[in-house]
Amino acid sequence: MRKGGEALLLKPSSTKDYSHKGLVSIQANGKHKPIFCVHPVEGYVYCYNELSRYLGNAYPLYAFQADGITPGTVPSKNIFAMAKNYIQLMKEIQPNDLYTIVGWSFGGGRCL
Repeated sequence: MRKGGEALLLKPSSTKDYSHKGLVSIQANGKHKPIFCVHPVEGYVYCYNELSRYLGNAYPLYAFQADGITPGTVPSKNIFAMAKNYIQLMKEIQPNDLYTIVGWSFGGGRCL
């Protein structure tokens, strides 16, 4: 898949659009607590499309696309700044609770 093509695959599914902040709403609705996905090293989040198919409508699914990829965002200065931004976005979606965070490749290490 060519870079940039994921925008066609991952259009926000909620009325509140966080995509300008790099958070892609893959599946905004669901009866369970949301799952947050951290991008792999390349920074794109299309790899989570298949996960959303398995989860169906039961879980809201959001994915963090790397800062600097989404127009209007700038790359994070370091991994700590990236994590701080992602935590802030999670709190906007789910303010006071435990979080389910998954990652692929590079993203797995960032989840820890």
